[in-house]
Amino acid sequence: FDLLFVDLYGYRLVRPDMVEASAWLSGTSQAVAEALIARSPFNLLKHGDPGSLPIPTRVKALNAALGQLATIDRQKLWFIEDSLRRFADPALDPHFADWWLAAGSDEEARHIVLRLIHAGRQSGGLETVRAVAFDQSADEISQLLAGRGLMAIGDDEDRRRYARYVVSEHTSLRRSIVLETLSELFPTFISVDEFFASIDAIGVSDDDGHKSILPLGPELPTDLVSPADLQAFLDQIVARSGEFTGEGEEHRFREAFAELASAAANRLLDSHPDVVPDVVTDLILLLRETERYSGSNDAFQALGKLFGTSRGRRQSSFWRAVDRIRSHPYITSPDEVNLFMVQHLGWPVVLTADDLAWLVPDIQRRTDPRDRQTALRTAHVLWRDFGQDPAILASMFAAAESDARLSEQLTAWQSPQPETPEMAGHMARMEELRKRNEERTTQRDTSWIELIDTLRADPTFF
Repeated sequence: FDLLFVDLYGYRLVRPDMVEASAWLSGTSQAVAEALIARSPFNLLKHGDPGSLPIPTRVKALNAALGQLATIDRQKLWFIEDSLRRFADPALDPHFADWWLAAGSDEEARHIVLRLIHAGRQSGGLETVRAVAFDQSADEISQLLAGRGLMAIGDDEDRRRYARYVVSEHTSLRRSIVLETLSELFPTFISVDEFFASIDAIGVSDDDGHKSILPLGPELPTDLVSPADLQAFLDQIVARSGEFTGEGEEHRFREAFAELASAAANRLLDSHPDVVPDVVTDLILLLRETERYSGSNDAFQALGKLFGTSRGRRQSSFWRAVDRIRSHPYITSPDEVNLFMVQHLGWPVVLTADDLAWLVPDIQRRTDPRDRQTALRTAHVLWRDFGQDPAILASMFAAAESDARLSEQLTAWQSPQPETPEMAGHMARMEELRKRNEERTTQRDTSWIELIDTLRADPTFF
């Protein structure tokens, strides 16, 4: 025992370098366990293998530890959930009422009991968490831990009652408790409207002013699968994401919900293989505007790729994007939106010649004259870039023939005005500048190559 323990100046101590060794040995030696309980019982909860301890030893250890927690450095109480999970056992259930009484008003002792109930899914602590979870006079951590325990070991009626309590009292509850409950019980026991009413009440910034909705996200709740719920969830996010500013500035709500919203949009698209719902297009444009803050997550990148996976998705999202960006501050002429503008402001698709199959008919069938103009502009760009097929040009003329303005525009594009002397002079000057820059670049590159060759031949050159 002298290798493990020492009695010094009237104190019964564990040798500092033997703290973990003594805890490990307690699993196979009752004598070591008894000696450790007499000196530092908390070590049996934190170190070694608590799961190997006999049940009577665990009971004695926790009884003794509850009386000593006030003297323990609080940092030693952090990050012990795995050890508590190993320490837990159904055979401990009859003792939780006594342990809760023993904890009394000692917050650290109360926290250990509640953490053990939650980590070990100890049904013997159910009545305790049922009481504390609804007790707003309890300290924040106790009520938070009790809520976790109730949601973990209670039945559906417990969860439903707790959800009703948090939703109705969210303005008076601590922010951490509301977020924890939303994370666990949405959407099964908390509706989309109730979820966002709670978020509106507590905000997306913590007490220090930092953006945070943890533990919500980044993973989407597994039960949020209904297309109607996903649509409603995204509608609420977009409604709170503001309008385009053109500044690319931080937007706390968009940033806070970027990952959850992107994951929800990906999941909603699973049920729409050939169309992109308008709310998803709205979302990606808004997130793209604040991409520096909210658009760099993996789910957002994956969402952008899904826009281009079918002709229907490209077509539906294109026209929604055109409609939305007409109100963008960068757009000075809403009647003349073109493909470059749409892509520059966040529409994540690169069109190909295949998209002429829907763009050309849209020259005729779009009801808004501005859309027909955009369809013609976009189709003409693709036709020009992908081979200038005469048959496609003929179909464009046929689609535009019912609109004199479009027909005139298309004819003008095929018969460009002759180059003016001023334009010819400008182009000549541009070509002269291009050649001059090319010569300078060649000279610079050559000088570096010569310097490197010199250094290779004579490393002492400098």
